[in-house]
Amino acid sequence: MWLRGILMTLCCLLLSGCGERNDAAEPVAVPNPPLGTVQETPEPEGTAGARRLESAEPSPDGRYEVWMSGEAGDGSAQLMFWDSQEKLIRWWDGAYSVTEPTVRWSDEGTYVAINRSARTYTRITILETTSWSEWEFVLPDGGAIPEYVFLPDDWGNWTEENVLRVHVGRGGDAGEQTTYRCTIELLDGALTGTTAYAEEIIAEGYDFNHNGVPETVTLEGNAGKESTFWVLRIVEDGQELWVDTAALSHAGWNSLFACEIDGEDYLIRYLPGMWQGFANYQYQLFMLGESGEELVLAQNQVEFDEVYVSQMHTPFDREVIADFLWEVRNYLTNSKLLLSTEDGELQLGGTGIALKYYPFGRTYEDLMSLDSREAMIEALRLYEEGTELEQGIS
Repeated sequence: MWLRGILMTLCCLLLSGCGERNDAAEPVAVPNPPLGTVQETPEPEGTAGARRLESAEPSPDGRYEVWMSGEAGDGSAQLMFWDSQEKLIRWWDGAYSVTEPTVRWSDEGTYVAINRSARTYTRITILETTSWSEWEFVLPDGGAIPEYVFLPDDWGNWTEENVLRVHVGRGGDAGEQTTYRCTIELLDGALTGTTAYAEEIIAEGYDFNHNGVPETVTLEGNAGKESTFWVLRIVEDGQELWVDTAALSHAGWNSLFACEIDGEDYLIRYLPGMWQGFANYQYQLFMLGESGEELVLAQNQVEFDEVYVSQMHTPFDREVIADFLWEVRNYLTNSKLLLSTEDGELQLGGTGIALKYYPFGRTYEDLMSLDSREAMIEALRLYEEGTELEQGIS
């Protein structure tokens, strides 16, 4: 009888808070049924009492459990997180009529994401489990998930302790699916989040740190199909191992390739930079260390300028330039393009040698397609003569 009385008190407290939440209220003590049991409290007119959700995993340390009172979908359901150590409800939600929710805990239990769907909408709430601050997931434009857009069963996973990967839309006949990357931060006691557009898998099965564990290469843009800024990540076992960026603006041009040498995977970064006629071309061939640091195996650069009328002009050494380009060409021939924004154009996939880039203006933009160093030297001679003529140098 005493247990029934306590449970009835709990339900009264919960029902009295429906639709209104007092964040300043003290946590409410409730009884703690044995883990794994489902208990119902008879109420007037047969209303179901509080129960632990068998379908919702507790926190990684087992301390926090997901409970619900009322029946999902009938407008009486309330979600709560029960602290089994302190015997307190740490957080409850009386503002939504929810179906039975699903939750995703971060690896260390610092955060938990809740997917709550009703008849016409879906909401994702993220909680921080020290302050129990909350943040409602929004799309990159700041809006909520549209009505009648629902989540797949595998709707979210934490790729880092504070980074949630979210799939919105069920795909296939149910409509387009879009993937987002949501970064969470606790600032001055308030939980905030930022959401970026689709982070898509563009390559799998590489092993850039040579530890025998396959890695995944993902690409994230800042505005979906209209992106001007891109983030390329290498992920191992769900954790970010290495990251680099590329932008369509000139200062952000970048080209990254995967290269195989003697059966091992490596990365190439190629930066043929040209600024108002002054050039600095460089590349790095590298693998990744245990913590994702770049371990450079080979690198080179060449500088020249095309401004012959300048008093600071340096000689255009065709052989030195050809040596550099031929060296790069040998690497790119056996590589796959991962990402390039060279010349302000997004390029993905294909062989490295097929990269469209801007080495010497439009006339010789296909210089790397030449099949010998000697052919490169001759092409550079013709280019130099043409440039001198354009600038009035006899």
